[in-house]
Amino acid sequence: MNYDLVAGVDYATLSALVSQAYGRLYPKLFKTVFTIGKYGVKCVDVDIDAAPVFAAADDSAKAMLRAAFAARDSAVSGKDREAFLEGIAPATLSVSLPSVAVSVEFSGSAAPVTVKAALSACASVATSVEAGKNKVTLRIATGRISLPEIPFVEKILNEAVVPEFLIPYLNEKVLTPFAVEPLEFGGAAISLPVPCAGKELVTATAALGTAQPDVPAPQTGWPAGCLFVAVDTAILHAAAGKVFPLGPSDSFKWGGGGYSFSGRVAAQVLSPDPIVINDDGSITGTITVQALAQLTVEVFGIPVSFGPRATAGVSIKFRPSVEGSTLFLCAENIPTISFSYDWGLPNYLAWLVNLVGAGLTAALNAVLGPLVAQALGQAKIPVCNLPEISYTCEGIKLTFRIDSASTKTCNNLLAVAAQARIV
Repeated sequence: MNYDLVAGVDYATLSALVSQAYGRLYPKLFKTVFTIGKYGVKCVDVDIDAAPVFAAADDSAKAMLRAAFAARDSAVSGKDREAFLEGIAPATLSVSLPSVAVSVEFSGSAAPVTVKAALSACASVATSVEAGKNKVTLRIATGRISLPEIPFVEKILNEAVVPEFLIPYLNEKVLTPFAVEPLEFGGAAISLPVPCAGKELVTATAALGTAQPDVPAPQTGWPAGCLFVAVDTAILHAAAGKVFPLGPSDSFKWGGGGYSFSGRVAAQVLSPDPIVINDDGSITGTITVQALAQLTVEVFGIPVSFGPRATAGVSIKFRPSVEGSTLFLCAENIPTISFSYDWGLPNYLAWLVNLVGAGLTAALNAVLGPLVAQALGQAKIPVCNLPEISYTCEGIKLTFRIDSASTKTCNNLLAVAAQARIV
């Protein structure tokens, strides 16, 4: 695989969220009157009185898209149209408007015709860069109303109302204001996402850097009934690729072998490397810890300062947790760490190590071990924020809010499964 991040949602969850948004917007949106001025039609009153439903694009949807493209530009060869359709197929999905009340008012003296119908449409998931940020949007490409019992009204709707008025209305009024903001991972650059509308769910894959992935994510093995974001160890490295805040320091005093040592000690915890995603959803990382000290000892009545240093590597298990909308890695079961020191003493005092080295090592470790454990225990590695997305349609503000989230391992990635709602 050449992607580092997968975000996705199954169609049932997507449709449920859209239904919540619809409930907030209707009837201010999804209900309108179009002035037609052709086919002897004065205007058409459209009332989409049920929420849209999303599903995978089936053969009939693809056939509708093929026919629409052929009608729009006959100069493009059939071979080129097929190549284009094949190219956009991975990002194409079906949209159904299951209940549309339509009232057609004619220019002459003919009585208005009122019908209830359903509209089938094809939509495409697209990605773009706006103001330096990656965004994911949804656009309806074509649609058709089936009304065989009133063929002349069906013709008016499908040749004029749907392509020239209804689809532009839905795209411009409902869909254009909505865009999914990118996830942030410690400031790491993330490629433009590659959308894919599969049989079970819609996904978007991205990679570190600027090169887009060219291998789609699998359609199985992901959390269902939720939105999810899954990341690999490269993303975790990028998010955790920073030095931890300097751990707490402490004063130090110790005497042995007839000598007294005093000063301060501190520990520096570095970011975990390597990182492994475990089957139980935990993360194992090797932490490098640096022990730092500045000590003074009096030798033959003369104070001598020196700086012992040590580095140790320890394997730590991190438990992912979601607090609010932020994914953290939190260290758990922190072991006791012992250091072997480079004393930093001048050569003329090498003999002092032979006298007090073992005792001074034990004394330093007795102070530094708890400091390191305290630093790791307090450290939380922020991986990413799951954004609270808001957008406004016709003066109505909708907010996409995460209520709860959990983590698990899916397809060898660390996945965050989020329950969300529209408020």
